[in-house]
Amino acid sequence: MGKYYIGLDGGSTYLKAALIGNNQVIDTMVRNTGIDNDGTARKLVRELCNNNGIPPSDIGY
Repeated sequence: MGKYYIGLDGGSTYLKAALIGNNQVIDTMVRNTGIDNDGTARKLVRELCNNNGIPPSDIGY
């Protein structure tokens, strides 16, 4: 299982994401949802991983 978790909150206008590790919030991001919620969520996860030097395989959930 991975060492980190990402929580996503999708609304009609914005998608919010939080990267969690060691029982604390490491980073957060907010993006316009646009018309492609799934694509925006994938981009947020990729950005959070890239910005924090975490391979996606370390994301547990």
